[in-house]
Amino acid sequence: MLIVAETEPSMKRYTKDYEEAVKAKGVTSITFLYATDRTHGQSSPLMSRKAPDPVRDAAIRFVREHAE
Repeated sequence: MLIVAETEPSMKRYTKDYEEAVKAKGVTSITFLYATDRTHGQSSPLMSRKAPDPVRDAAIRFVREHAE
């Protein structure tokens, strides 16, 4: 699973708490990607553009690496 999260302080706190809990349980099948250039509401529109997008590109790489 790939979790894309923003870095806005109030949202990042929840994601970091979740990431720490996941790692404490030894779960290694979840990858966290922090998108520093967008808010939660901007993620989908930015990832669906035809122009290059680092988060979309990371998500595509993730799927390609983990697809069977």
